[in-house]
Amino acid sequence: MNTYNGFKSRAYWNVSSWINNDQGLYNLALESLNATKNTKSATNYFLFMLADNNKTLDGYKFNSSNVYPVLSTLKKSI
Repeated sequence: MNTYNGFKSRAYWNVSSWINNDQGLYNLALESLNATKNTKSATNYFLFMLADNNKTLDGYKFNSSNVYPVLSTLKKSI
């Protein structure tokens, strides 16, 4: 299986980089985790709050397969 910088794909790496390095997205990720009971619900909340802004500035989609692992990692660290 090909990986990118230790992540499962370039898309996941890109989305993770944006969430972890953009203050607004990071705050939304924390808000999503605090407002819901589990990571799946937090992922749905995060994606809902993004609404039409569903891509990074690099063109990668914020979708459940890319956002869920990021939120799972964040949840372990808070």
